[in-house]
Amino acid sequence: MEADREAQEAPAVDLRRDGAAALEWAASYLERVRDFPVLAQVEPGDVRARLPESPPEHGEPFANVLRDLDEVLLPGVTHWQSPRFFAYFANTASDAGILAELLVATLNNVGFLWRTSPALHELEEVAMSWLGQLLGLPREWHGHIEDTASTSTIAALAAAREARPGARVVLCSEQAHSSVDKAARLLDLELRKVPTDDEFRLRPELLSLDDACAVVATVGTTSSAAVDPVPAIAEACASAGVWLHVDAAYAGSAWTCEEFGWSAAGVERADSLVVNPHKWLFTPMDCSAFWCSRPDELRNAFSLVPEYLRVAEEVVSLSEYGPALGRRFRALKLWLPPRRLGRGERSAAEQGQRDGRGLPLAHPARRPLRAAARCRQRAHDRGRRAVGLGGAPALRGGVGSTEPLEAVIFDLWDTLALWPSESFARVKRQMARHIPNFERVWDVTYNDRQTGPIEAYFRALGLDDDALEHCLRLRTDFTRAALVPREGALETLDELRTRGYKRGVISVCSSDVEEAWDKTPFAAHVDDVVLSCAVGLRKPQPEIYQLACERLEVRPGECLFVGDGANDELAGAERVGMKAVCILPPGRDEPLWPEARGWEPTIRSLEDVLTLV
Repeated sequence: MEADREAQEAPAVDLRRDGAAALEWAASYLERVRDFPVLAQVEPGDVRARLPESPPEHGEPFANVLRDLDEVLLPGVTHWQSPRFFAYFANTASDAGILAELLVATLNNVGFLWRTSPALHELEEVAMSWLGQLLGLPREWHGHIEDTASTSTIAALAAAREARPGARVVLCSEQAHSSVDKAARLLDLELRKVPTDDEFRLRPELLSLDDACAVVATVGTTSSAAVDPVPAIAEACASAGVWLHVDAAYAGSAWTCEEFGWSAAGVERADSLVVNPHKWLFTPMDCSAFWCSRPDELRNAFSLVPEYLRVAEEVVSLSEYGPALGRRFRALKLWLPPRRLGRGERSAAEQGQRDGRGLPLAHPARRPLRAAARCRQRAHDRGRRAVGLGGAPALRGGVGSTEPLEAVIFDLWDTLALWPSESFARVKRQMARHIPNFERVWDVTYNDRQTGPIEAYFRALGLDDDALEHCLRLRTDFTRAALVPREGALETLDELRTRGYKRGVISVCSSDVEEAWDKTPFAAHVDDVVLSCAVGLRKPQPEIYQLACERLEVRPGECLFVGDGANDELAGAERVGMKAVCILPPGRDEPLWPEARGWEPTIRSLEDVLTLV
């Protein structure tokens, strides 16, 4: 009775439990997004047809929501986070930005006045100042956040109309974004398109400004990323007293890199400017940075404070500078990425994160998000419930499945061979003598080391010949010394062969392992080995498991995978249909990796594998 009552009183949503499942789903999705078809594979109406017409009478478990997300919604998603998404613009929501969105929703502030959330207003001012410094903008400019560049453009043209009463014409390039057309329509302004030159740039000599209130110059047009000649346009606008709005929504973020600073020429003379951090700067969608060098004109256009919004403080609220009254705590997602990355790590993060095909990732490493996620949800029978992706059903049979086993595939490090952490720490200290900012560089370039030659990796870091030779020797000597079989490893492999099982290895490792492999004790005791450095794939990508099965000439459902849980390898194995077992390092009562904690079954020794099969 007591248990029944507690069950009835339990909340429909448990933020800690269900939130952990949501974060785990998000982390897993981002690790596999490159493997999905980029464009949604549905026809109009397909998604709606698979959803109920009416809401449910009673609440459902959160696991049901995740199931529908996988099976119903995900096939209808176009994957903007994919590194293979090249349409429109790059949407680079990072771990920090994703976690910031969670905090925004948690606080749920409605910042229509300073008093309703002082922190919201003042953090927005600070975050915009930080971004302005990164972009090289004048410190004295007013800045605030709008949802999109379309709204920022409406704000700019409304202020321009207010600043020059009677002038009702807006001019822009024939290559300008359609948001300028829409803003002019909403504000009852006449829009005139100015022809472009052979490089699709507005021709300033063709500007006719007699009855104009504004000119919109573009830095990074939608069709060709053309950059209008802002200095010449600014000179013409200044002479005629016409508002200059610079639409750098796409390319303005590039000003954080010195090599693209040329495209900012003349921007300091603009009356207003828009840059979208949600396009390049690790910030989720719905964050448009808007600056104005004439904020009083913005207030003239938008300030409206009814009696019920009047307060005692003599402070101007951000709602007085734009169309919207209420505002989200967007500043958190503009503030958190530079807090986590630092101003000097942007290029390192961009250069270091590559996928299996060598393409730059649209997002940096997933470790912060992964660390924030708790253990995955378990089914009521305490068997692990793996969430499938892309509409593929999750494997639920586990080791108890009746399909006969034909092969056992092992992870290498901390499974067949124990990783010597203390020895590697000494090696890292020696390599750090040659590599500036070693810990940061080593962390953000993890993928590069695992999916290509280690010599090329070190060369890409700019090492001279002597330093290169020293680092290669350190790694080679360390790897050869570390590839020592764990207790019971060779005996277990031999017994599996005696029983008729095929034996394979999948390892995420650098090429020094490949070079040393044939001389290790393992080489004669396994039938095939798949190394990430050799195939350009890594766990938990499904292709690396499928490749191992193909080489062993077995189906995934006929394989048992044994690993310590690094790289989310256990879930990756289950997703392709394998059975997966977690093995503990000696002396530990739980896995080292958070995503493997609570995994069932978990074993303590390699000999236990023989019991399972």
